[in-house]
Amino acid sequence: MKRDVVVGASLALVVLAGVIAALVFLQSPTVDTQPIEEQTIDVTVAEEPEAEVEQPEVTAAFDTDAISAALEEWVGDLPAGAEAGVQITTVDGDVLASYQPDTEFFAASIYKLYVAYEGYRAVDAGELDPEQDYVGGNTLAECLDIMIRESDSPCAEKLWVELGKEALNTTMQEYGLTNTSMTSITTSAGDAALMLQRIATGEGLSEGVQQRLLASMKDQIYDDTFDAGFSESITVYNKIGFRELDEYHDVAIVQLEDGSQFILSAVTNGAGTNYLRGLAVLLESKLSTEL
Repeated sequence: MKRDVVVGASLALVVLAGVIAALVFLQSPTVDTQPIEEQTIDVTVAEEPEAEVEQPEVTAAFDTDAISAALEEWVGDLPAGAEAGVQITTVDGDVLASYQPDTEFFAASIYKLYVAYEGYRAVDAGELDPEQDYVGGNTLAECLDIMIRESDSPCAEKLWVELGKEALNTTMQEYGLTNTSMTSITTSAGDAALMLQRIATGEGLSEGVQQRLLASMKDQIYDDTFDAGFSESITVYNKIGFRELDEYHDVAIVQLEDGSQFILSAVTNGAGTNYLRGLAVLLESKLSTEL
């Protein structure tokens, strides 16, 4: 009997101890053993867009008063009985100064500039083959060059006929060359200036053709007028026409050292090469540009 009581007491103690242990466990603080998630910080620096660099445009503001004064002085010094027509413009056609620009003169070889321009247009259009044999062992491409560079007449005359003189008359009229006749070979300073504006801006010409024509004009062999009057820093793209030395014309695209250009077209009778050279000298002395 005593033994049963002892066993019962022992069991009671064991149960009590278990209960106490359980209570202690339940009241103990819990420890979170899961790892803390790492936070990543974005340190990427956003690239700023590159600033657009604007290329400065070179613009020229020509002093029209100075240009007009130079032309007036030149006209005043013309020999007695001499005739002249002069047109000075920007390449866009703004008139800077003029003297009798619509007066018709015998064109002499200035007509070759008009023929070459239309010949190059026909090449661009695929109507003429520049590599075809043409005149005197020259191809058409070579003829187009030497009719300007050397003022070659056989090349110009054949192309003139092939393009059609009457058709050329119509075309020149359409361009606004109203004082020009490709049959009677007449033109004016104003008309020549219009053609030079087309060439300078590349109107009606592919870039390659325009550059070939300008190269021929730059290196043409008659250099006793504008080429001789302007300093070496100025580039002259021109065509000369003359009958004897008194009836002399020089029509040019003039490029200044800063790259700006203007048109100088002068046709004369009874003035001579010295006076045309003097016009270039006067213009350069009084010409000013603002960049």
